[in-house]
Amino acid sequence: MKVKIFTVFLLLLLLVLAFPLIAKADRCIIVPRDDVVLSEPGQKAFIAHNGQEELLILSTDVKASKSVSVLEFMPLPSRPEVSLAQEDCFINLKELIKRYNLHYPPVYRIMTEGAKGGEAAYAPVELISHQKLGVHDVTVVKINDMTGFIWWIKDYFKKSKIPYRELSRKEKDIVTDYFNRGFKYFVFDLIQVEEEVRTVPPLIYRFKCGYFYYPLIVTNHIGGVGEIELVCYADENILKKLSSYLKVAIPPENVPEVAPQIWPPPPLWLASTRAGVGEIETKEISPLISEITGSSAYLQAFKYEGPLEFKNDLWLKVLPEEIKVFINNSLVIFDVPPVLFRGVCLVPARGFSESLGAKVYWNGVKKEAVIKKGELNLVFPLYRNYAFINGKKVYPDVPAQQIGGRTMIPLRFISEALCLKVEWDKQNNLVRVVAPI
Repeated sequence: MKVKIFTVFLLLLLLVLAFPLIAKADRCIIVPRDDVVLSEPGQKAFIAHNGQEELLILSTDVKASKSVSVLEFMPLPSRPEVSLAQEDCFINLKELIKRYNLHYPPVYRIMTEGAKGGEAAYAPVELISHQKLGVHDVTVVKINDMTGFIWWIKDYFKKSKIPYRELSRKEKDIVTDYFNRGFKYFVFDLIQVEEEVRTVPPLIYRFKCGYFYYPLIVTNHIGGVGEIELVCYADENILKKLSSYLKVAIPPENVPEVAPQIWPPPPLWLASTRAGVGEIETKEISPLISEITGSSAYLQAFKYEGPLEFKNDLWLKVLPEEIKVFINNSLVIFDVPPVLFRGVCLVPARGFSESLGAKVYWNGVKKEAVIKKGELNLVFPLYRNYAFINGKKVYPDVPAQQIGGRTMIPLRFISEALCLKVEWDKQNNLVRVVAPI
């Protein structure tokens, strides 16, 4: 295949100067014509995670030697919700980074050259959804079997009235690898690419995942040497785990400015400074972010420089082992398991409260859970940093939020409101609530 995808240093440098600390993400692109030269001057990505669910915002800058329709794909670990992001979300993200002065420590680097391309593939498809989102023609599919995918993709191109060419070995092997690792859901995005560079309006991918996920292997499709930046918004503990997982470099102290460029040896991930950012500011990027992270979390960027050749995706387990909850000596069984969010145990409002003999009501208009027991009246508005005890505004450590279709509330907060004692057994990952018998 003669199609060339350029992510060389000059283009990366131009993007860094224009968008410092904004991520250059990647999706694999299928170009249906061999006589078309395609370039991607840059891509931008933002990731928010709460330990169980991820929100990924992704935008690309593309240019072709002639007008052509191309098909981008994104492998995902679970069924996603795909929506159109605010066109200015990355401009607002850039301003937020500037406001909190996120920056990388001064380092001295050398770059290595040479990187092999990755390899790819596909499969027969179960159609999940199809929708038009501005310039995007988005199809979400579930791959059930690899052997019939070629027939499906041929039919897809035919129905889209665009020329079809045989997929390259590299394109086939990338998808095959994801499929063999259990990735069944793929988002296909058909867009029109023109001769001048234009930024494709960003898409939002929201999906359940107990892992902090970012597809790196698809970057092997580009090859060469380059740079990747991920701007992440999550609990501080998740970001610390991510730093450890990426083996983030710690700059040497007291390095003179004239020191030889011997550190860090590539390839290596660097981490920016970290800042706590509130819900009001993240709404400038997307109002969906607070639904993932609650009222506040931490913003941090991670940067990689080196060969664009990866053996693994970013796949970091952040969901802790399931927490067991006992009321006195009885184990409480929930349809959605308790979770640890920003160090606070959240439990399903109805399941936990009814186990204590309380009644639970849902106010769909105000989007709040109401819990009543005797003269006690508790109100938990979703995604707000406050609650009400008998009409008095109080401030739990974390807000009520929806996870797995259930309203989750802080266990210790509601237990102590009911005058119950809470004991946390960290070694055995269980919580014991002591209630009067």
